[in-house]
Amino acid sequence: MHDAGPDRRIRGLLVEVRHPPREGQAVLRACESVATLSSRNFSPTFGHGIALSLLLVDVVDGEVLGPEQRGPRPR
Repeated sequence: MHDAGPDRRIRGLLVEVRHPPREGQAVLRACESVATLSSRNFSPTFGHGIALSLLLVDVVDGEVLGPEQRGPRPR
């Protein structure tokens, strides 16, 4: 019997801010955690942050994701 395959895959993320969230921070789709950032840095080529993450396989290319908010959350 074969396994259905991996549930996560390594993906590169483009981050719209200069400094991406920290390693270990959750990546969210709506309120669902779909990954954890494994590395991040500023890309002079792209002019903004980039990151690597192990995303759930059902996250599609171009889908908008957001970082877990640290500190007090707005009500």
